[in-house]
Amino acid sequence: MKQTKRFKRTHTYTHESDIEKGKITEERRHAQKARKQQDALLNARVHKKWLKALLEEDAID
Repeated sequence: MKQTKRFKRTHTYTHESDIEKGKITEERRHAQKARKQQDALLNARVHKKWLKALLEEDAID
């Protein structure tokens, strides 16, 4: 029977006490927050373009 590799999921800590306890560094938390904000911004831009195209399509009809 072939053994499969199992990878442990790394949990993200967002609570201030976890940061203070040293479970996660301040720099890593900052990087996670920045990535999350960037994703949200990208999603908003794509959504806005989609809505604009949809509205223009309705105007043609």
